[in-house]
Amino acid sequence: MWLKSRPLCVLHPVLYEWCEDKFISVFSVLYKNGHLNFSRWLPPNLFEAWMEVLGETFSFHFVNKNDTVSWKWCSKKVFTTKSVYGHLTLGPRGGHFTHIWKAKIPYKIKIFTWLVEQGVVLTKDNMVKRKAMTLHVFFVIKWKL
Repeated sequence: MWLKSRPLCVLHPVLYEWCEDKFISVFSVLYKNGHLNFSRWLPPNLFEAWMEVLGETFSFHFVNKNDTVSWKWCSKKVFTTKSVYGHLTLGPRGGHFTHIWKAKIPYKIKIFTWLVEQGVVLTKDNMVKRKAMTLHVFFVIKWKL
């Protein structure tokens, strides 16, 4: 179920986790008058959250027409790999990494530079952190033996 353009597992993770029928359709929720089974008794704050979800669901004005598929990252609302690439390469400040991709350097260096800017390459500080963790784990294992 989606509300406010986001799935309920994101909006209300605990309710989603405790719900026994995670793949129920909105139609089924409406048909059952919102009576769903949860794996636990809902405490007052979660019960209120569930009542708000039901209130938003029942107050929504549904139109009886076929569903349409649209892609929100493209102006034409159609999936393209270019739109996915554009979304994935957006930097933390909203800019693209065009300075990397337009550079006149070998492609493998472009990829490496992009990975460095994404923070996934084992730079010296990350290697020190991981090595420290590895040594700690090694000593713990050796101590237990």
